[in-house]
Formats: sequence, C-alpha cells, structure tokens
Amino acid sequence: MKIKYWLEEAVGTLTNAELVTARLDCEILLADSLQKDRSWLVAHEDFELDEKMLHGLDEKIKRRANHEPIAYIRGCQEFYGREFSVSPDTLTPRPETETMIELLLKLPSEIFNSPVQLVDVGTGSGCIIISSALEIEQRYPTAQVEYAGLDISDKALEIAQLNSKKFETNIKFTKMDLKNDPVSSAASRNMPTILLANLPYVPADFHINLAATHEPDFAIFGGADGLDLYRILFEKATDTTLFILTESLPPQHVELAKVANISGFIQTNEQDLIQVFRRIV
Repeated sequence: MKIKYWLEEAVGTLTNAELVTARLDCEILLADSLQKDRSWLVAHEDFELDEKMLHGLDEKIKRRANHEPIAYIRGCQEFYGREFSVSPDTLTPRPETETMIELLLKLPSEIFNSPVQLVDVGTGSGCIIISSALEIEQRYPTAQVEYAGLDISDKALEIAQLNSKKFETNIKFTKMDLKNDPVSSAASRNMPTILLANLPYVPADFHINLAATHEPDFAIFGGADGLDLYRILFEKATDTTLFILTESLPPQHVELAKVANISGFIQTNEQDLIQVFRRIV
C-alpha cells in the first residue's frame, strides 16, 4: 500500500475515534516507523509500505484509536527541547511543566554557585530534574549543585535512570513514599535544598480525558481537593529547604499558598500552573 492511501485510511480511523490530531498522529507514527521526518512523507507519498510495516502501523493506530497517549505508543516524548523515554508507568511530560524549569532558572544566581541540592519529588520519567541539571550546568559552569530524584514507583525510577544515562547527568534516584518517608531520605539533611514537585493534584471527582485514563492513577489524583500530597510535602520540608516549586491547577493556587504559609513559606512567583515558594526567614 502506498503512503498516501495508508494515511487516508488511518486518518479516517482516528477521526472516527474523535481525535482532533488525527492527521498529525498518523504522520508522526508513520515517520517513526520509517525513521524519516514528516517532510519526507509529503515528498514520497507513492512509497510502498510492505506487509510487515503495515501490520505494525495498524497495531499502533488501533492503540491510538483507543486514546492511548501517542507518547506511550512511541515510547518517548519531547520535553524542554529533548526527547525522553516514557512508559505507562510514568506520566507523559507536558509542555506546561516546562515553566517550572524557567522559573527555577530565575532564582538568584548565587544559589546555584554555592553548595545546594535540587530534589525532584515524584520524578516520574526524570524529565524535570534532568532538564534542570542540564540547563543549570550550561548556564552556571561553576555550579555546586547536587541532584536527586524521588519516586514511589520502581518502574518509573528505572525509566528515570535510563533517561539520566542517555543525557549523561549525575543524578541520584531513590525510591520514596512521601506519606511515610522523609523528603531528605535521598539527600543531605544539612544541605540547603530546593524542592521541585509536580505531584498528583487532580481532585478525586474530576473528570479526566480518555488519554489520561491510560496514565497511572497514583500519579494523577491528589485527594478530595487535589492537594493532599502537597500538604504532606510542606509539612515535611526541613529548615534547610530554601524554595519549593509546585505545579497545580490555577484555581488551587490560593489554597496551596495558604498551605505553604502554614509551614513557613511565602509565594514569590507564579506563572501558569507553577508557583514558587520561599521559606520565610
């Protein structure tokens, strides 16, 4: 079958499944399978796809028609200009989370040029802590930062370590249950600390889209109002915690700021889903 005919059929299948990105999804999956870019597809629409290729592509289209995230089908997702491995054991990295890196880099430069540890709580694929390490080291060649990623899932930590190896970053990944373990379990207790936290924040009764139903529940839902794990995080923050950066829904920001205040933190910056909290001296 020629590319143009396969695309016509595949786009029709995904359109019938009510996927608004039907054409883009089909082109991405086809380009991946052929190991070509999407512009090549346009120039070679009469290229013949063999039976083995067609079988593999049809299986991917069936998965996508079931609203499985395309990142899981591909096994990777772009985040902050880099491609990270992902699996159904991790959330798919989202563009809105990139703002956390941008606000982290706006912290005073002297913080990164003195001994400090950066700890990613709920690291998942490791995309946040790895991107942070690469950007800090590029911007601050004399940075004295130690990096750690914490997660409750062994399988997620395996993906994070795979990504860390790919990008040659020196990050300590450790299993941690926020409800039962101290945040400092993988880090120095006496070292100044910055916490990055993209914790589950979706309220329990919130109706998520079909794609999100393929992602791990424990990484999405955060209790009745979505902030249960953030309450635990702020309660467990030690005196050496300088800043905490969080991601949550904008309607949750006022309540999350109150949670932070109770534990001795004040909001210093906010953009989109991200809030920055500094310990009150």
